[in-house]
Amino acid sequence: MRSTQKGSFTRVASILSVAGLAVGIAALLITLFILNGFERVISQKISEFDGHIRIRHFLSDPIQPHIAGFDSLMAINSEGFTRSGFVQGSALLRKGKSAEGVIVEGLETLGGKFIQNMLVEGSANLEGNQIIIGQSLADQFRLTVGDKIVLFDIATLQTSKKRLEQFVISGLFHSGMTEYDNSLVFTSIQKANELFAMEGKVSGHIIRLNDHSQYKFIAKLLEKTLAYPYMVITWKEKNQTLFRWMDVQRFPILF
Repeated sequence: MRSTQKGSFTRVASILSVAGLAVGIAALLITLFILNGFERVISQKISEFDGHIRIRHFLSDPIQPHIAGFDSLMAINSEGFTRSGFVQGSALLRKGKSAEGVIVEGLETLGGKFIQNMLVEGSANLEGNQIIIGQSLADQFRLTVGDKIVLFDIATLQTSKKRLEQFVISGLFHSGMTEYDNSLVFTSIQKANELFAMEGKVSGHIIRLNDHSQYKFIAKLLEKTLAYPYMVITWKEKNQTLFRWMDVQRFPILF
């Protein structure tokens, strides 16, 4: 009798142990899937904003809109990606007595449809003095589509000749990433060029790949083609702190 009871207890204990192990493994797998899904979403949004690869001056100085070796390479491999110049600079956004520092990005094109996909109001029109800002930034200043704002080139604020431009808000975007929504604004490359007095030059070039898995290969190819003072940086290198943090989160799951 006791032997039968002992055998039954052993079987129940074994079943419970296996069930507990299965639940634990399932929980770890679910956590890993969630983390991988989070990384995919963040990666997609960051690459939409930044492109997969950017080419800039090593010291962040303005560069010419056309680079001989780069243009030749792009012409040979033009089917797998798109490229566009951009102008980027720091500005002070002012509306009435309120002001906030922002990053202005002037684009040749809309970079595909990434801005349109995140629009919550208005249009992605960047012609003339049109500008697109984040929904959260608009809420902070109580702005909406059609309102006018003034941007000051921060580099000239302490000088007697301040550079400023007036813009009309054409659209509001929301990406879900606070850093971008609160501080990044988009306008045409021509207006950004005027605001920052770039004299026809650009801050760099954005490359967006049809197959993002090729970004390392293309980046190495560009590094071999372009010499100093040009610098090639991928979207993962630019945001390496974030991706290292996500890698660290996997360690407790895998070990």
